[in-house]
Amino acid sequence: MNVSQLAFVLLLSFVAVSGVSGAVPLEKDVIIRNDLGGGRVLGLHCVSADDDLGFRVLPPNEEWDFRFRTSFFLNTLFHCGFVWAGSQRQSFAVYDDRKYHGVCTQCLWSIQTNGTCLISSSITQVDCYPWAPAW
Repeated sequence: MNVSQLAFVLLLSFVAVSGVSGAVPLEKDVIIRNDLGGGRVLGLHCVSADDDLGFRVLPPNEEWDFRFRTSFFLNTLFHCGFVWAGSQRQSFAVYDDRKYHGVCTQCLWSIQTNGTCLISSSITQVDCYPWAPAW
C-alpha cells in the first residue's frame, strides 16, 4: 500500500469513527434580520478567521444573509458587530460549530434592542440571548 492509499484509508476511517454529519463540511445559511423597532437602522460587520464580509447597513425589518461551508474540523466561527442609533456597539457569535452545528442549517437571527434571538426551522423554540453588558 502506497502513501496516498494509506492516507485515503485513514481519512475514511476518520469519517466512519466521527460520524458523517460531524466530519463532512455542511452548507450553512445565516440570516440577520433588523427587528430593532422604532425605525432604527442597523449597522453590522461580520467576520470569521478567514472571511471579512464587510460593513452593511440594514434598514428596519430588512434581512441580509450569507452562506458558507463549515470546516472539516468543526471549528467554523462567525462573529458580527452591531450598532444602531443610541446604542453601544454589540457583538455576538452568529455561527459557532460547537453550538449550532446540528441545530440549524438556516440560522435566522432577529436583532433586537435587548438582545438577539435564534429562530430556526430545525428547532421548535426560539432561543434568545441578552446583549453582554458594556465594559
